[in-house]
Amino acid sequence: FFSSECELLEFGLLGGATPEELPRRLTEALPAGLTVQSCYEGGLPFRRLTFVRYEIVLEFEEALAHEAAAALGEITGRESHVIQKRSKKAKSGVTELDIIPLIERVECLEPQSDQLHLGVLLRAQNPGLNPDLLIGAMREEFPHLTPAFASFHRKEVLDDEMEPYR
Repeated sequence: FFSSECELLEFGLLGGATPEELPRRLTEALPAGLTVQSCYEGGLPFRRLTFVRYEIVLEFEEALAHEAAAALGEITGRESHVIQKRSKKAKSGVTELDIIPLIERVECLEPQSDQLHLGVLLRAQNPGLNPDLLIGAMREEFPHLTPAFASFHRKEVLDDEMEPYR
């Protein structure tokens, strides 16, 4: 399950609307349940979008959260961990990716018996790392630690100076 509180949408205004009234007007045009909280004038070039911060919750059918935290720490503590991921550009449809350089930080926030809460800071682009690939690496290496449910919540996007991307 993926959710977000910081999606980016770049567009131009033809006239008549102000940034203050845009959230209301955009929300009215969106499907029910989606809301625009704020709008701001952009300024940074897209290439400066560098990091994405996620909150991840892994739920297990058994009391495996502490073991999963240790396994994740073992993987992220390596110098390299190459995975295969789907790629539209590769002729085979699959490419290899070393995920370790794309992980800035992983924090186990609340290991409980059957739930593991993670704070994760990942590279956003060139290449970026989908947080599900990080959990997939754990799932592949430690199949008995496959969560019954995983949720990924995007908290914020950051520039190359760790400031909110605007």
